[in-house]
Amino acid sequence: ASAELSMIKYLDPRRYAAWAVRKAVFNWHSSRYDEAGFRREVTRLFADQGFDYDAAIVRLNEIRASLDRPEYDPQDGMSSVHWVLFAALSLVSPCRRILEIGTYDGETAQLLAALFPKAEIVTADLPEDDPILRGFYHRESDVQLQAFRDRQQQNLAADNIRFVRRNSFFLPGEVEGKFDLVWVDGGYLYPEVAWDISNAYHRINAGGWLMMDDVMTHPRARGDAYVGPESYQVMEYVRERAPVEVSYILKRFGPQWSADPRCRKYVGLMRLPGELMD
Repeated sequence: ASAELSMIKYLDPRRYAAWAVRKAVFNWHSSRYDEAGFRREVTRLFADQGFDYDAAIVRLNEIRASLDRPEYDPQDGMSSVHWVLFAALSLVSPCRRILEIGTYDGETAQLLAALFPKAEIVTADLPEDDPILRGFYHRESDVQLQAFRDRQQQNLAADNIRFVRRNSFFLPGEVEGKFDLVWVDGGYLYPEVAWDISNAYHRINAGGWLMMDDVMTHPRARGDAYVGPESYQVMEYVRERAPVEVSYILKRFGPQWSADPRCRKYVGLMRLPGELMD
């Protein structure tokens, strides 16, 4: 890596200067990043929701072991605090119906099915003829798409999972009734994120939860082709107009993910007033 940087430094000074600036900014933020403080804050936010963070970690790792998955690691780029939130909810809530918007490979639906074995899990994702499907997440070629299909089918094998192949814009015509938990993990940009949160909100039972992945709260958030500040803007739009509680819990603790406040991602929680019924 150092040899490559040396080549870039002499052959492409502008590119090297841009890298050096990014590195300096990252080091500056990392030197001020209070990881222990964020861990305490996440634990406090769990408690505010009536959740036990430590007990949830134990429960989550038990379930992940049963699924032959590695333990939760809050500094791992593939781990996320929403797994812990699901585990925490499973310890205190009688969730009977759960909707996931954005199945991807089915790993989250598999986790939900194991955490809530008595619940109906409805998970929805794009049909194969939707033009978006092949454009993201390395599904362009037939070989890649088939490997993705095989992995998805294996993860969605539980009896309490129902898979709906439908663009989420059309979901109200495909899925009936209300849910105790709606997990929104589809498109994070306009226009998809606006109708996903709207559809989710109107599908939640009294006392139920809407959880939104990859919320960027900074006013100058450094988004990309997949994610940006739009989900936060929509969540706040609803909070200002509806009788809901909204909070944001840091997704990962590692400085490589969260030191720069412009790059931090959160899981948004929105709860409707009332109590879930057994």
